[in-house]
Amino acid sequence: TEDISIDNSTLLSLYPNPAADLLNISLSSLPKSVDIFDEKGQLMRSYSLTSTDEALSLDGMDSGIYFLRVVVVKERIIRKFTIVK
Repeated sequence: TEDISIDNSTLLSLYPNPAADLLNISLSSLPKSVDIFDEKGQLMRSYSLTSTDEALSLDGMDSGIYFLRVVVVKERIIRKFTIVK
């Protein structure tokens, strides 16, 4: 089973929040998957990362509240962030 962590800041750091065009993330280990969902739970973007420190492009995404889901080993981390354009 996978543990779900809503705000495990030791594994994931994201900034700036609110973001405009880029969302920087820093992870303690390379993730299996990184996804962004809107408030309704609709998948907006998926990313394949090759490093533990990345800048995710938010181009074409509207202002609003979103959720970043990161799957690392057996843990799923979900963090809320805002886009302001």
